[in-house]
Amino acid sequence: QLVTAKILESGLIQSKLGDLREHYASKMRLMLESLRENGLKPIYQPQDGFFCLVNTNTYAEELLLKAVKLGVAFVPASEFYFDNTGHTNIRLSIGPVDKSLIPEGVNRLVKALNQNEQA
Repeated sequence: QLVTAKILESGLIQSKLGDLREHYASKMRLMLESLRENGLKPIYQPQDGFFCLVNTNTYAEELLLKAVKLGVAFVPASEFYFDNTGHTNIRLSIGPVDKSLIPEGVNRLVKALNQNEQA
């Protein structure tokens, strides 16, 4: 706690916030662009943050199994709904992913969706 307090007091975090915000915002813009290019629309337009919700019109749990085999993962979003809905929605994160991998990840997600539709 002392180390964290010293870092916060030093202003180091505040001095990096602008760069961090732009870094993550550019990753989100790239993901949203990649989704749109592949015919997928976010449920809402994220203003900030690391996550985006997308309705896949297919059961997310089944889609996840296919997606993982193709090397891409997401979180089924139904766990974030209190009314037992959202079973076709997925939660995508840009946080830990290298920016250069985002378009390929979206392509793999679309491939999994196409496989799921053919099944």
